[in-house]
This record gives sequence, C-alpha cells and structure tokens, in this order.
Amino acid sequence: MTARTCGFCPFSANNISDISTAAFYGLAHLEHLDLSNNNIVDFNPLVFEIFSISSFDPTLELLSMNVSSNRLDSLDDASVMWLNDTATVTDPAGNPWKCKFTALGEAWREMRHLHQVLRQV
Repeated sequence: MTARTCGFCPFSANNISDISTAAFYGLAHLEHLDLSNNNIVDFNPLVFEIFSISSFDPTLELLSMNVSSNRLDSLDDASVMWLNDTATVTDPAGNPWKCKFTALGEAWREMRHLHQVLRQV
C-alpha cells in the first residue's frame, strides 16, 4: 500500500508541530487520519479543506481524524466552519483547551459529544 492510496494514515507520535496546506493532496482514498500524540498547536482548516463536503471531488471523504493529545488550545472561526462543513468525526481529547462558553467552545463540545456517542456504537 502506498501513501497515495492508503485508507488509514497513522502519523501518531511523530513530533509533528506544523502541517503544510498541501500535505494531504493526492491522497484520494484517505479515510482515517491519526495525528494523535504530536505537538500540533494550530488546527488549520486549509490543510483539511480538500475533505470538506463542498469539495469538488466527492471521492475525498475523510471519515475520522484523531487530533488527541496534541497542544491545541483553541479553534478559530474558520476551523469551526470547517468542522460544521465536514462529516469527519474528530477526536479532540487530551488537548489543553482554553475554550470558554463561546460559540467556538460550544461547537467543539458538540464535536466531542458526537465522537463519544459514535465511539459507543
């Protein structure tokens, strides 16, 4: 299996701190992305833009993404919009979140709840 056709890409525990906006272009069959246990501090929605529902290529369907145990502490408006525009189940656990009772925090709490519910199914 090559990186271009992998359905599951395990990038866990690789000391990743930054992801290029073109990092996942060409991975047409990527369905599960594990970025857990790294040092990612920013969730840049442009990196994952090719997997949004509005993407021009319907074959690009990221089903799950694990970003647990990184250094994420907040989400910007663009990230929240991406999360609302994708069917991807995201695991946000184990990050030092600083989200208060804002729309941003509420959106992330909803994503966490959805992930927990789907994990039980």
